[in-house]
Amino acid sequence: MFDKLKKKVDDSVVGEKAEALVDKAGDVVATAAAKVPGHGAGHGVGREKFTDSGAKPGKKQVDKSGTPLLSVRDLKVHWPTDDGIVKSVDGVSFDLYEGQTLGIVGESGSGKSVTSTTIMGLNRGTNAQISGAIDFDGDDLLTIKEDRMRELRGRKMAMIFQDPLSALHPYYTVGAQIIEAYKVHHPKASKKEAREHTIDMLARVGIPSPQKRVDQYPHEFSGGMRQRAMTAMALVNDPKLLIADEPTTALDVTVQAQILDLMLDLQQEFKSAIIIITHDLGVVADVADDLLVMYAGRPVEKGDVYDTFATPQHPYTVGLLNSMPRLDEARREQLDPIPGNPPSLINLPRGCSFAPRCAFKHLVPGDRCDTEMPDLRHFGDQEARCFLTAEQKAEHMKPAQTRTIDGADAASTTGAAHTGSAGAADAHGATKVGD
Repeated sequence: MFDKLKKKVDDSVVGEKAEALVDKAGDVVATAAAKVPGHGAGHGVGREKFTDSGAKPGKKQVDKSGTPLLSVRDLKVHWPTDDGIVKSVDGVSFDLYEGQTLGIVGESGSGKSVTSTTIMGLNRGTNAQISGAIDFDGDDLLTIKEDRMRELRGRKMAMIFQDPLSALHPYYTVGAQIIEAYKVHHPKASKKEAREHTIDMLARVGIPSPQKRVDQYPHEFSGGMRQRAMTAMALVNDPKLLIADEPTTALDVTVQAQILDLMLDLQQEFKSAIIIITHDLGVVADVADDLLVMYAGRPVEKGDVYDTFATPQHPYTVGLLNSMPRLDEARREQLDPIPGNPPSLINLPRGCSFAPRCAFKHLVPGDRCDTEMPDLRHFGDQEARCFLTAEQKAEHMKPAQTRTIDGADAASTTGAAHTGSAGAADAHGATKVGD
């Protein structure tokens, strides 16, 4: 299991990785600049990101030629209330392959966590109205019996919850809860073996004195330690699918690096697929292969994480990137937040959900943005739910802050970069997804 993964982490290595997390998004800016035609391969700050052939040597290659490990199609999760139907998730579709990491970002209330809990079968038995299809390794997670779901949950798929204090039972010790999660799926394991494996996992996620901490209760752990204990519980059975909902919340940057490294070690050893839900765009830039941006229960942009950061195709993605501070230089102007608030999931706008907050809807003729919901359309290799043309985006959707990288002008924020003619400008016309 994890025996092959055991390694001693030198303090200098941990510090180096922690520092890398802080400025990782800045490296993505260099990546985007390297893609600008005429500037050559490998240009940018730090190590080269692209070879002469345009490949990304630092990015792992995911085989997408076969059947996805997880396939979500038109997932809808609606909740009847006295005030109306809450459309928490309203038409989410994506594929996830073995060895792939998908980052899901968006404001609170965008449907990220509800999507993940529905995949885990945790909304069964509620009044939720669930439709669509979720295929996981040959099982339809929306139709299988509860006994089969229990076999899968915790063994083949696991989740790191956002709030460890409410996820951990206050009556039982932390060790007892992890041991139970292990023995449910390894009934032949002895208590001694299960306890030793639990102590090993606590040590791997950075819990000090794990032999002592294994017998302590959740209230005796700090917030960061509870988060690490939840991570140990999720990884204890070597799952094929790991869903991490804000896995680095309340953790200092050094421990963040350890947790992310542990998840990536698991992925490398067992070809696991990972869904990481986070507000930290630096974490997304560091670990994700692909990015799904959600707003008001719907996906508004999908694509490769490098391409999405370099040439965002939806105004909401641009807004998220513009609202993040830069860490590598002094602030010269105020941040550019997204105006307004997300819409009510009971009374969604008639047209595009983002239209009331969009700074670019005046570029679309008539009142189309206010009266018609756009479909996901292809813009090159990316997909976006937007009526703007590729040429309009290349000209107008530029992040607020700029800097020069090896002679290449690149607009950037915490990892956003817009290169003008690169990426979006290559797509002379958008095509509706599925056409």
